[in-house]
Amino acid sequence: MRVTRDEVINLIRSLPEDKLESARDYLSFLYYAYGTSEAQMQAEDADWEGAFASNPEKHRALAREAQEDYLTGRTTLLTEYLALDARLRGQDNASFWKT
Repeated sequence: MRVTRDEVINLIRSLPEDKLESARDYLSFLYYAYGTSEAQMQAEDADWEGAFASNPEKHRALAREAQEDYLTGRTTLLTEYLALDARLRGQDNASFWKT
C-alpha cells in the first residue's frame, strides 16, 4: 500500500494542537533516521557517548528534563509514535517490528 503526502498531511491536520510539537519532533526523527547512513549514526552515537562520559551531571539533567516532560504531558511514550508510524505504513504494531 502506497501512502500519499496528502494522507500524511491530513493525518497531521487531524491531530489536536497540543500534540503537534510531538508530531513534528517524531517526523524530524524519521527524516533524520531514514536519511542517515549507518556509519554516520555510529559516529554520532560515539560523539554522544563521549559527551555524556565527559559530563555525567549534564546527562542526569537531561534525563530529569525528559522525565518532567513526560510527567507533565509535554511528550508521550515512544509506543504512541510507533503506532503512528505503523498507521502511516498501513501496518499494525506487531508487523511494524518485523520490518
